[in-house]
Amino acid sequence: RGDGEVYTPQAVINGTTHANGSSRSRVTSAIENGAARLAVPVVLKAGDTTLEVAVGTGTAANNKAASVIVMPIFRQRAVAIGRGENANSKVTYTNIVREIFPAGAWNGNGAAFSVPRAKLKDAEGVAVIVQTGSEKAPGAILGAALIKF
Repeated sequence: RGDGEVYTPQAVINGTTHANGSSRSRVTSAIENGAARLAVPVVLKAGDTTLEVAVGTGTAANNKAASVIVMPIFRQRAVAIGRGENANSKVTYTNIVREIFPAGAWNGNGAAFSVPRAKLKDAEGVAVIVQTGSEKAPGAILGAALIKF
């Protein structure tokens, strides 16, 4: 978001809005309000050897280019906690992203990208976002899609 305000538990919605992650009503409200602003369509199609990503046309925020970012997802994993307030217990995490990589750049025109399935390793799904900004200073999310394998 660029404001340097980071806290736990924090939920960041569409790269621009934040809410306390322990407040279901605030997170839900931010999601509902933010979802309406996703103006760039993203369509995913899983093939045997590739994931096809189609990004529609739209206006990049502030006329800046955006990146098409791929995030392989694991649905659920139980993890043993060794330290801290949850030491010696198991916590089950859901929708886990362990890797993030670019598929390419998007400039407002329709674009297509092909991601080798081998690069997704043993992921159980993939989320793809179209986001302005950079890796060090991410900006608004303009479009998103999710596919489960």
